[in-house]
Amino acid sequence: MNTSHDEIARRAAELHRDGLAATLDEAIRQARRQLGTMSTGSPSIAEVRRHVHAMEMSRIGLDGWRAIRRVRLEALDQFLATLEFHLVDIEMCVVGRAALGEIDQGDRIHIRVWIDERLESVVRVLEEADVGEMKVGSRRLNPSIACGVPRVSTLLINSDHVEYMVAFCPRRELVTLPRNLVTGSDIQLADIKHVRSMLSDSPS
Repeated sequence: MNTSHDEIARRAAELHRDGLAATLDEAIRQARRQLGTMSTGSPSIAEVRRHVHAMEMSRIGLDGWRAIRRVRLEALDQFLATLEFHLVDIEMCVVGRAALGEIDQGDRIHIRVWIDERLESVVRVLEEADVGEMKVGSRRLNPSIACGVPRVSTLLINSDHVEYMVAFCPRRELVTLPRNLVTGSDIQLADIKHVRSMLSDSPS
């Protein structure tokens, strides 16, 4: 059976849409198993996202999509405002597709932060602020890209069915470095002012 990457991507998008796969990576693995393509290459996350986006647009229409986009941007703005209010002198940037206002259902929003506080103190403050369920972890970086930093602490926050992955950068310049800290590829960034400007440009 000669199954194209596009067919795998479309099936993965369906699995994700129907709630049968929690992440796009898992959706791709399930789609490859179902279509008997485990020995061949996988479509990229971007290919699957295009199908997810098309399915959502087809289901709700352009006006509905714009309304949902605004709701997701408002949630992101509120989360950033909460961090800014409770954590003194924090510097932060949204990273990746969310920095363009492209937030699909089930997406994990990545945020880089720098703050002159220990992670334990930050967790206590955010617990008191009731931002949602939190899980401390870490992520390996490419030191040659990340200014010599091999790993960062992370905080996965599940807030009102939206996941935020907050990476705590030990060096301030990493927050605004416009590169993927693992692969080195260019990446989009948006600070809280830019998120609010996207909101102001978004139809109510």
